[in-house]
Amino acid sequence: SFLTLPSELRNGIYELILLHHEPIVPWAEYGRQQKFAPGLLRANKFIHGEASPLFYGQNRFSFIRTTPEEIASFLDQIGSRNAGYIRHILIDFPEFLYLDPGDITLEEDSVDILANIWNRCTNLSTLTTSLYSTSAMESRLDNLEHNTVSNEVLKLVDNHFRAISSLQEIVV
Repeated sequence: SFLTLPSELRNGIYELILLHHEPIVPWAEYGRQQKFAPGLLRANKFIHGEASPLFYGQNRFSFIRTTPEEIASFLDQIGSRNAGYIRHILIDFPEFLYLDPGDITLEEDSVDILANIWNRCTNLSTLTTSLYSTSAMESRLDNLEHNTVSNEVLKLVDNHFRAISSLQEIVV
């Protein structure tokens, strides 16, 4: 039986089956149904306990173009223990409601997404923003009349990102 194999061999099998080179998108393109659920993690409690830290801790999860509700639903589905294993997440660059000098405000969805990640992904080490959303924000900031706004925006985003105390790397 699989469970009688040496743990090194089981771990090698888990790596072959569960580790992905590309980020995992927990939602299907059409209908936004969660689709990734790896069957191996549902084989039995022992395998789930042995393989979950590898699956959630070593893969990158893409929360690009998702709503706070979708992220909360995904994190609810996998449970707090597995959410705590997640170490690498990709998100859209935060959106802003206002970009006026003295009135720079993040959109509520961006705040909620970061709060979900901060509260539930307690071992997150890498947060990466999507190239597309980062470029779009860069263009938007370049078109502003006030250079000080760009600095304020970057400070605000940096403060929100750094509120996630476990973060070791922020890739913008």
